[in-house]
Amino acid sequence: MAESLYHTASVVFAIDGKIPSKKNRHRVMKSRKSGKNFIKSDDKYGKWEQSAVYQLNLQKGHFPEVEFPIQQCLSIHAIIYYWDRVGRDNSNVVESIHDALVRAGVIADDNWKVTGPTKQTPVLRLKEPGCKVVIELPYQKGRSSSPPYVAGGGAGAG
Repeated sequence: MAESLYHTASVVFAIDGKIPSKKNRHRVMKSRKSGKNFIKSDDKYGKWEQSAVYQLNLQKGHFPEVEFPIQQCLSIHAIIYYWDRVGRDNSNVVESIHDALVRAGVIADDNWKVTGPTKQTPVLRLKEPGCKVVIELPYQKGRSSSPPYVAGGGAGAG
């Protein structure tokens, strides 16, 4: 049996802080100029996304062998660290994470052709909310001396 030319490799990112759902954070506003209504994400989501993008951009430097934005993932695993026992919609939180990954230039898009399947694992961690994002990548033998794998710091460390 022939040996496969492709193996998988992982890149791991961590995002600290409470992750708000973008979907549930919209407000209807009225334009002062035109008087027309428009929908705007609230400040809480915007501040979180700005912080998440900053954290992701810092961590991209730990992966010199990875070309960003990633064009194809085999899968994405989001381990979500919740800060309380309130039930939340995991899929909405993962949507926020995907959007931050795109905005930071980690992945090219959040459509299924780029992300592959996304697994979500909720974990109760009262004092340290955030997430760890594990992106599985195809790795072709001969292109690098070793597969790209470096664990991120912050919320996902450990």
